[in-house]
Amino acid sequence: MIEGHVLMLVLASINTVVLPALLGLVGLAVLFGGILAVASRAFAVHEDPRVEEVFDLLPGVNCGVCGYPGCRAFAEALIKGDTDPDLCGPGGCVFVEAVSKLLGLDFAGAERQVAFIHCMGAPAQSPKFEYDGVKTCEAAVAVGGGETGCEYGCPGYLDCVRSCDYGAIAVREDGLPVIDKEKCVSCRACVPACPRDLIEMVPEKSQVHILCSNPERGKAVTSVCSNGCTGCRKCEKECPVDAIYMKEGLAIIDYEKCTNCAECVKVCPVDVINDYERVEWLTWEPKKKKAPAKATAPVS
Repeated sequence: MIEGHVLMLVLASINTVVLPALLGLVGLAVLFGGILAVASRAFAVHEDPRVEEVFDLLPGVNCGVCGYPGCRAFAEALIKGDTDPDLCGPGGCVFVEAVSKLLGLDFAGAERQVAFIHCMGAPAQSPKFEYDGVKTCEAAVAVGGGETGCEYGCPGYLDCVRSCDYGAIAVREDGLPVIDKEKCVSCRACVPACPRDLIEMVPEKSQVHILCSNPERGKAVTSVCSNGCTGCRKCEKECPVDAIYMKEGLAIIDYEKCTNCAECVKVCPVDVINDYERVEWLTWEPKKKKAPAKATAPVS
């Protein structure tokens, strides 16, 4: 009898204390759930469905060339009208044309850019001293302006090669880095990697390039490099479309004007201008002429 009475008391206490507490908790859960549901609708951020479409068009390399932390952030900025599609180097003209059609933007025809190194290379230079420090271009240049006699030439420690994630920079037998435009994805990572600003993004269609960045003239150039531009101005005078101008003692090509006629190549006395219609992009050796197809005898 006593056990039954105790059991009755326990059940009574549950009904009077625990049950109301449980009901209260359930009520609070329902209340807070309702508040969260209302808040989620009131403060929801609705993403423009075009963001996903633009994102799908992007190459997805997240290189940051566009100035945004990743391709998705760039896609969102494009939808908002905060940036331009041609800032995506890896996407190139294919992406610009596609996204312009999608967003209804004017498309005048984009042009793929590739990196180019304006230097004939360290082997042509007379070293000032023997450098025995950290084997990077940045470190070498920080020591007395660098060991190379030409303070504007390639230091030769291949910082640009290490910066490229796409294997687009080859190293010649003489140690000079040369960019393979077929592999270049226009990410521009190599441009800031060069402490002497030798690398420039140029139109892929451009075939004529000046392989020097020394702004000095005459003997100041020839005393440190046998392949440097001496500022003779012959190329400037010979160009039929005024696509070459002088910046101090250095000839510069205006790629927007250049027609790849290569008249400047013919008159350069130091062979510092290359025409890639006639020489190989990586080796600078003359391109081999294709043998004419042999005529076959008509079948009788």
